[in-house]
Amino acid sequence: MTVLFAFEDLLKALGENPEEVQRHIKGAVVVSSAVDLEANSKFIDNSPHKDEVLATLRIVTLKRLMTHDRNNLKQEREILRSIATTSDWDGRYMVGPEPESWGFTSALHYHTEASALPYVPYIQTPTLAIHSEDDTISPVKILEGDEFTGNPNITTLITDR
Repeated sequence: MTVLFAFEDLLKALGENPEEVQRHIKGAVVVSSAVDLEANSKFIDNSPHKDEVLATLRIVTLKRLMTHDRNNLKQEREILRSIATTSDWDGRYMVGPEPESWGFTSALHYHTEASALPYVPYIQTPTLAIHSEDDTISPVKILEGDEFTGNPNITTLITDR
């Protein structure tokens, strides 16, 4: 049976309850996973691809609003124009205008609580983590850290592209 997760959610699930997960998942593969959301946010905001990433986030958000919340479309378009960083976007759309709806109080709180990195050392399921050296969204150095290299259940494969 194949189970699909968002890659960072899979890593977090593998590490949160490793014994239970290992009964159901015998192996995992993640590709270019956003393991540390705060590091990813800073990486994107300091990259030459920042404008492309923000444009993509704006398009995805507008598409969702057009499908699910057309009443607020005009107001949200103005808010989207004012978003200058990925943390701004996370603060608006992951934390939301009503923080209790997601349970996060700030973008930093979301980045900290939703990141998989703290759970990586506890992964017991054989896991292949593939990442590109030139990834424009997630820094490869995260996979070179102790959390990954110190876990014998994780094999990392870093490609040029």
